[in-house]
This record gives sequence, C-alpha cells and structure tokens, in this order.
Amino acid sequence: MDNYRPKRSLIVGASGQVGAQLAQVLRGYSENVMPLMALRRPHEEGMLSIDLEALRMLRDVERALDPHELGAIYCAGGMTNVEFCESEPGKAMRTNCDGPRLLAEYAAQHGLAFAYFSTDYIFDGEDGPYEEQSEAHPISVYGRSKLRGEQAVQAAHSGSLILRTTTVYGPDTGQKNFLYALRRNLAADTEFRVAIDQWTTPTFNRDLAAAAVTLVRKSASGIYNVSGPEWISRFALAHRAAACWKFDEHKIIGVETKELQQVAMRPMKGGLLIDKLARLHPEIRMLKVEAALSEWISQAIE
Repeated sequence: MDNYRPKRSLIVGASGQVGAQLAQVLRGYSENVMPLMALRRPHEEGMLSIDLEALRMLRDVERALDPHELGAIYCAGGMTNVEFCESEPGKAMRTNCDGPRLLAEYAAQHGLAFAYFSTDYIFDGEDGPYEEQSEAHPISVYGRSKLRGEQAVQAAHSGSLILRTTTVYGPDTGQKNFLYALRRNLAADTEFRVAIDQWTTPTFNRDLAAAAVTLVRKSASGIYNVSGPEWISRFALAHRAAACWKFDEHKIIGVETKELQQVAMRPMKGGLLIDKLARLHPEIRMLKVEAALSEWISQAIE
C-alpha cells in the first residue's frame, strides 16, 4: 500500500548530484506539488537557505520550515569532501551529524518522513561488501561523522530512513563526481591515475534518487543499502566508463592507494550488498555500470 501523502518534499542539498536527481524524480510523481529546494546559498526564487553546519537550535529549523506544508525531508546534503573533513573535523561533525539531527527532530515532531543519505565509509573496508547489520568501524573523519549522523537521526526520529550508498556517478551539473574527472582527463589526452586496490559497488545517481523516493512513498524505515549491484575496483570502473565513451583506455594508470598520497584513509574492500532492498522492494532497479552508462549517454545528459 502506498501511504505517501501528496505534500511538498524538502530536498536539503538540492544543488548536489543526488539532490538534483531527487528533484527530477519528485517532479515526475506530481506536477501540482513541486519539491522544495534547500541550498546553502539559494540563487533562485522558491528555494530555501539551509546551512546544515549553521543549524544550532530546533527553532532555527522551525523558522525555515514552518511556513511550508511538508510531507517529507530528504537530507542529501552534507560535507562529502573526504580530504577536507580530515582537516575540519568539527565542521564535518556539525554538517553531517548535528544539522541532520535537528532536521530529523523537526520531522518527528511534525509527522514527516525523513531520509538521511549515508555511506559505506562508516566501515573500515577490511571485508566488504557490507550488509546493513555489519559492524561499523569508520577509519576517517568523514566516516565517523556520517556514522554519528545515522545514530543521531535515528535517535531523533524513530521512523527515519537511512540510505547507505557509495561511489555515486551519473549526470551532475557541477560535474564533480569521479567519472567527470576521468572524462576531462581523457578528453584532454592526459593520464588519469586511479586506485587498483579500492573495491566498491558504484551507484548510478538516477537509480539512487528513484529508490529513495520509492522507499519514502512506501513508508520504509530503518537502514537500507542502496547501491549498484556489482562489486568492482575503481580501476575497473574507470576502464568501463572509458570504453563506453570510446576514449583511449591506455591513459588510465592503475596505482596503489598509497601512491595517491591521500590524507584520509579509504576503505579498501568497501561497497554494499543490496539483498535486503531486492528482497523487500523488488520493484526498485539498480543498474549495472554498463547499462547505467549507456542510459546516461543515450539521453545525452551532461
């Protein structure tokens, strides 16, 4: 039974690749009830200014949201730059934990659905891919802030939905995700260094957004892994993308993670298992990499 109430949905982080896809999916469900966007610095009429880091009290949320009749809040924003989180742990915690907790508290008090987007970085990457019930052990500031965010949201809103995902790619107006960086380098005929020892389950952002909206509409709660169905290395992902775009794959240089000299530790064997999602919601599709890239390319999405 579809118990979703046809009210406006608030998308926190609407300028990001996931937020933008959420907006498209939600518009498709209702032409009369448009999604309400929340950006850190809104630049269009009808958008709200919500800075997750700046939220300190519940009244800050009430001032922003009380004038609007909402049915759901999608917290897709956050501090996702893993390297920057290492240098600004306080900011990472305020943005990925404290701000979402206040939004979840508001949602609980007003009977709203609440979805929080998390990550496989809450795991150490010793023996992935991981199930929902796998024991968390983050090895970076980013991972710790997202795990704390999960816990804070669930404590504030017993019916909240935690969506864990990883290595998100697909159409992005900001062109910030991994595959855009790859395409820029290959288009310029320059080498692209990528880790051969980091394994993951790459996730098409359009599938992630559609799955999130479906789960909210079905009144799902608790933790769900929502990622692609294939466990592959980032090196393999880069090669598959280059092949689809018909770029020279010889410019992709595989290196060990330690050679990249990254500040934050990465889960080497990360990724997520989606057995629960497939079992409880078989109507939700999560495309393999080649199928997702083909859909992306065929629709000429930049």
